[in-house]
Amino acid sequence: MTAAGTMVKNALAMVNAMETLLIQAQVESDRREEPRLAFLHDVEISWDGIEPFMGFTRDISMMGIGLLHQQKPPELISLRIFLGEGQELRLGMRVRWCEELRNGWFATGGDLLGVVE
Repeated sequence: MTAAGTMVKNALAMVNAMETLLIQAQVESDRREEPRLAFLHDVEISWDGIEPFMGFTRDISMMGIGLLHQQKPPELISLRIFLGEGQELRLGMRVRWCEELRNGWFATGGDLLGVVE
């Protein structure tokens, strides 16, 4: 195959890969009850009996939030979201689902229960 042919083949493979990713994103967004917005922030996650640990927020809606972290949570957890410039927000969360990913990471989604003092 010529260099030009290889470039065309690689470009077509990239287009197919992007179509696959976009279709998956659409399928995932269609399952949601509420619109979500991307929301990437550091978050401290805690619950009774453990040392708090760090994770990341993924997305947020009026009632729920998605997280990435490295410990499987129980049903009720506390979040301390770092918003930048010294601002933070403490919220309670009821875990609705938790999926184990790779290398010890978990994706979790749940309902926000309100501000925690």
